[in-house]
Amino acid sequence: MVEGSVTPSYLVMIQFPSFEMAENWYDSNEYKDLKALRLSATTSTGVIMEGLPV
Repeated sequence: MVEGSVTPSYLVMIQFPSFEMAENWYDSNEYKDLKALRLSATTSTGVIMEGLPV
């Protein structure tokens, strides 16, 4: 960290072929129910970013 106060207990990274595919997954009907369950059971921060090396 160079700024801010984010100190995660653990980090999860998922790689997608493109930024658009990551957004489509996050907003998909297939993920909708699991996302609702995760959001109701956790306090978390989600970030979609591009440009990380493979």
